[in-house]
Amino acid sequence: METSTRGFLLSRAAIPMVMGANIGTSVTNTIVSITQIGDREEFRRAFACAVVHDFFNWLSVCVFFTLEATTGYLFVSAVTKRQENVL
Repeated sequence: METSTRGFLLSRAAIPMVMGANIGTSVTNTIVSITQIGDREEFRRAFACAVVHDFFNWLSVCVFFTLEATTGYLFVSAVTKRQENVL
């Protein structure tokens, strides 16, 4: 798979990278919330926020991955938007 043309990342390669970045931030925020374990109340709030963030990211990745795998909508909309900006 070709990933770049003239130094730009192609939309087809960028879509899974963005989804992976979403999952990566889920891991990061959970690790950061664990650093608050010294203060019970602070840890409870930090971990609750991390869990909400995780659910949002995982749900969005699941929805957009399914959408992209079945219809190719994200790629088509990215290409259409790019063509509108060129004109």
